[in-house]
Parts: sequence; C-alpha cells; structure tokens
Amino acid sequence: MTSVQTIPSEILSAIFRLILGKPPLELHTIRLLAHHRARVRKLVKLSLVCRRWRITVLGDGTLWRTLPIDTSRSDCQESTTAVLERSKHAMLDVSIMCDDELDCPHEAIFSEISRNFDRIKSLHFATTSPGTLRNLSTPALKLETLNIFTAEQSAELGFLFGGSLPALRSLTLAGVPSWPLGLFSNLKDLRLVLPPSHPTVKVSSLIDVMSRSPGIEQIKMSAFLSMIDDSPPSCLVSLPNLQRFTMRNCDSVMVLSHTIIPAAADIKVVMDHCRMRTTMHIPSRDCHILCSIPEDMSTMGFLAESTMFVLQQDRKIGFGIGFYQSHSSRPSLRILDRSTSASVDLFSRRSIEALASRPHQFKNTTDLSIKLFAGTTVPWSTLLCCFRRLERLSMVAAHAPSILSALMVIGEDSHPICPALRQLNIHEKDGHAVVLDKDDMVRFFATRRVLNCAATEVNVYGLGGRKRWKYGNGQMDARY
Repeated sequence: MTSVQTIPSEILSAIFRLILGKPPLELHTIRLLAHHRARVRKLVKLSLVCRRWRITVLGDGTLWRTLPIDTSRSDCQESTTAVLERSKHAMLDVSIMCDDELDCPHEAIFSEISRNFDRIKSLHFATTSPGTLRNLSTPALKLETLNIFTAEQSAELGFLFGGSLPALRSLTLAGVPSWPLGLFSNLKDLRLVLPPSHPTVKVSSLIDVMSRSPGIEQIKMSAFLSMIDDSPPSCLVSLPNLQRFTMRNCDSVMVLSHTIIPAAADIKVVMDHCRMRTTMHIPSRDCHILCSIPEDMSTMGFLAESTMFVLQQDRKIGFGIGFYQSHSSRPSLRILDRSTSASVDLFSRRSIEALASRPHQFKNTTDLSIKLFAGTTVPWSTLLCCFRRLERLSMVAAHAPSILSALMVIGEDSHPICPALRQLNIHEKDGHAVVLDKDDMVRFFATRRVLNCAATEVNVYGLGGRKRWKYGNGQMDARY
C-alpha cells in the first residue's frame, strides 16, 4: 500500500482544495467573509499535521488565494500580511468588512492591499462608513468581480480604481445611488440595489451603464421605484445579448421604455403595488398590474411574436401575468404582485380590465392559460374580448357556466368573443363540472355556430371526472 507521505505535492494540493470547498453562491460579503475565514483556519490546521503537509500548504500560493479582512478584529493587520505573503503571486479573492471609521491601523491595512491590486480577481466590500471607499483609488486592471455594499454615498465615485476597470465582468452596487459615467464597461452581470433613503435616480445614469456594456447578459435591479426620466423617448438602449432582466420594486415602466430586449430574454418584474401606490402617488382606483409595463410596447420585440399568455394567482403570487414563447417553456415576460389577500380580488379585476384596454398587445396570442383562486370574481367577457386569434384556452378553478356564457356573446367591438377558439379546457376544483349537461352544450355550440365561430372542443375536469364535448358534422359527441 502506498504511504500518504509518497503522494506527489500536486495531488496533495488538489486534495487540500477539495477540503477547503467552494465559496457560497450568495453575493453578500458577510457570508463570503465567513467562508474565507474558515478557509484560512483549515489551511492553518492542515499545516500543523506534519512537516511535509506544512511545506505543501505554504509552498502552494493558490491555496491562499482568499483574503478575509475584518477591521473589527485585533489581528486583522497581522493575518492580512500573512495571507498576502503566503499567496505569493496567485490571483486573489478579497472580502472586506469595515464597520467603523478609518484610522491609522486600518490605513496601513488598505495601503498593503492597494500594493497588491494588480492581482485581485474579485473584491467584495461591505462598509457602514462611506469614507472607507476612498481606499479603492488604485487601478485594478485584472479585477473581474466587484461587489460593494455600503451606506448611501453623497458624492460621485469617480475616484474608484483610478477610473480604470477594463477586465470587470460582474458588478454589484448596493447602497450607491449614483456611479461614475463611463467607468463600467464590458459587463456581463449587473446588480443595482438602491438605498431606501434615496428618493430618485436619473434614467440617464442607468442608460450610460447599459449602453457601455452591449454584451451584458444579466441585469438585476431593486428599489428603483422613483426615477427621473431625463432622457428623450427616442433614447433607447439595445441589449442584444441580454438573457435575464429582473426588477424588484422598480419603476419598470420607465426602465423598459428605454430598452430594446431580445425575444428570448427572460423578463421578470416583481412589484409591491401597495408600496408603489404610496411611493409613486398612483391613485388606488388606478392601481393595477399593468402599471408595471409601459403602454407602448412597440420597442419590446419579445411581445410582438408572443403566442402564449399566462394569468395566474396562488398563495405566493397575489397576481401575475406572463408572456411565453411558443418554442420555449421559459417566460419571456412575467409580472408578479405582492397584493394582500384582502385586496387581491379587487386588484385582479382592475388588472383584468386594464389588460382588456390593450388588445393590441395580445393580437398574436393563440394560447391562453389562466389559474385563479376559486371564487375570484372575473369579468370574463372583458378579459377574453381582446384575444381575437386565441385557439386554445385552459382554465383552473374557474366557474364553467360563466365562462361558457362569456363565449356566447358579442363583445364591445361588435365581434364574437374568441372567434378562433378550437379547444376549451376547464379544470374545476369546486364541483361545477357536474352542472353542465347536454342542453347547456347544445346551446353553447349552436350559439357559436350562429356567430360564425370556429368549431370548439370542450373538456371539463372536475369532481365528477372528465367530460368531453365535441361538435362536428352537425352533431355533438359527448364522452365521459
């Protein structure tokens, strides 16, 4: 049997890397700092096992690539110096936690770090003292990931890294209401979190960041509820490589109206409309889910070819709509809401009425899926009248007789409701399937025929099992 002492140093180092583990996926510096500190402690323990292990641990600089800095600890400067020396010339992942004002000992620490900026690959910085960011003024030409979590900054951050970050690909700015124009370029991932105390942000600043990074693939924005639109409507940013755009409690109408997004992108808007109504001074009678998307969607190509439309409610989502591509199960656009259970029915009805006021957005929709709370009051005729090309309609927890009634009338536009409908699927959860009998279906098919609508197959799933009605060749076929 081979002795552990005969294992080559390269293999031993690889084993040590497995022991050290991978960093957490969370971006916040607190978690990352804890992981980095645990990694250093493991390295120290491994170096105490035997002389050969110590030589291996101290001889491989890549094992010491993570540098945790917590200025509240008394041994911070000593441990920082030790890790920098042992890492040799390896690229560094640095996490810094600074909760107090800069004094002389801290200044010495940052001075030592700045001398090694040329080999920092990722930097995570969290501080409650805005002045500490002044220590990030040295160019970092190889920095790829930058995350800053701080208190609100009162001044521009033009001093950051000497205005040069050519290798930066991933950026998180939390607590920073403004950023230097032209500093960030070539980004792939962008995350912006606005401090609650800052009321407004200029759209031109956001446009500058996005326009200088045409290859950006993912954007996450949070708390941008009130924005100043200081750019003309013709000022549009094209994001041809964007794959995912998430906005939480943002003035998404303002943002989306200045962006051109590819059809395959996954767009998600999560809103607390109660908060939005208060912050943006939207009258309660006008508060509905379409406050989250601009009225003119002509610049957003992902809606033009949309063939499936989803409307849903559940315990986690007070109300939501989503546009889907027919060739993909991923949503092209999904808007969620955080309405309270007491107001969700009223909010839903207002949102449905608002949807019906924009029929041009659904003109190409051929597939509609609806999932609502049982008992939710829905003006079906108002909602369905805008789906002129709808061929398949699926509903969960809907009242079957009321849906059939809505499909047997002339809409306000003097056209039948859903004239192209070929298949109707109703998934009952409260027993209404059993109340549909042959006479109901004969009347339904006869009315649709008089209105010159397409032949429709009806499937109702409920407590009584599945019922299927199909009309063709002048006869109605019923199966159970």
